[in-house]
Amino acid sequence: MTWTLFLAVLALVLSVVVLVMLLTQRKLLRATIRSVKELAKQHGSHAAVPMSSTAQNAAYVVYNPSKNIDWDYLKDVVQSTAIEASLPEPVWLATTVEDPGGGQARQAIEAGASVVIAVGGDGTIRTVAQELAGSDVPLGILPAGTGNLLARNLQLPLDSMRDAVITALTGREKRLDVGWLIIDESLVADDLTDRERHALEKNARKSRKYREADPDSLQPVARGRYAYTVIGGVGFDADIMNSADSSLKSKFGWIAYVGAAIPHMFTSKISARITLGKSDEAIVAQLRSVMFLNCAELPGGFSLDRRADPSDGWLELAALDVRGGLIGWADLARRVGLETAGFKASLPTIESLSGEVRTHRVQECRVEFDMPQQVEVDGDVLGYARSVRTEVQHGALRVRVRV
Repeated sequence: MTWTLFLAVLALVLSVVVLVMLLTQRKLLRATIRSVKELAKQHGSHAAVPMSSTAQNAAYVVYNPSKNIDWDYLKDVVQSTAIEASLPEPVWLATTVEDPGGGQARQAIEAGASVVIAVGGDGTIRTVAQELAGSDVPLGILPAGTGNLLARNLQLPLDSMRDAVITALTGREKRLDVGWLIIDESLVADDLTDRERHALEKNARKSRKYREADPDSLQPVARGRYAYTVIGGVGFDADIMNSADSSLKSKFGWIAYVGAAIPHMFTSKISARITLGKSDEAIVAQLRSVMFLNCAELPGGFSLDRRADPSDGWLELAALDVRGGLIGWADLARRVGLETAGFKASLPTIESLSGEVRTHRVQECRVEFDMPQQVEVDGDVLGYARSVRTEVQHGALRVRVRV
């Protein structure tokens, strides 16, 4: 092992250790704050949770039955809470592989639901939110996934299902922005060049899903609009989501994404042409990933830009790049760790051995690529595309949060 490689590995290990320490301290602080709040409730305020006595229509619960939770207990809690709140008996609608929540949400809206409660992971919540965006029907969230990103960013109850149910049924409403990833023109698989097809298949072989499926299952994104409440991403970010093993996510949570990232760390960069807003001028860059942030907290509690606020009418466009192999990735990990902890990276770096996160505030932008790239929204991998547009719909989604 050469000294350069040894130093690179050492730098990467030290960066990971620092990140773990920072996240541990952050979690301890959050736990302390929760404990203080609970003590305040017990010894100070004894006000009852506000209950609606004028609800005319039922709550509709759109749930993913594949999640490993105690459904009998959950249904009892939802039913008893609805009775205590003088609400009609809730209606339960299960998602399916063919319809992961969109059809059920539309059914609930048409039936005049007072609230649509999504029970599942980020994918289920995103699909339901996409249908509720722009309507007057609020979204309730019962997080039951690995990341639970929107729930974490809104500081919804994660450790108490009963508290989560009370919030979903009787919490106050908050207006959130919705990001839209737009595909104006879908690629036709038969029109791909040999170079494009070879590059896609080479990258896709790094994905466990690809190894288990027919190569023809790698499909372009269909023309349309796809909502995201937390993040949309292209390139390295989407490749990780596509490679993450679902069983490992269930066992180890966000750590599974670390393993999924390794095969994609040294693939070719994206040649991207980024046009901000309605400008005619474009930024051309070689990047690892382009991400659109509606919220600050990402998987593992990391943050690329703490300014990201889901209710300010803006998105944060984050462009990630790494130079110098492992040393560059270690520097990127250092920068992300410092941003997550609330600090700015100030130590000097060698440009050829560094990681970089450049951010821009946008309300809309367009990104074009020299080669088709994987695209994801809130962890749902949509397929590949040569170009994407994104825009923010300010205050489009009403969400139930803590009182």
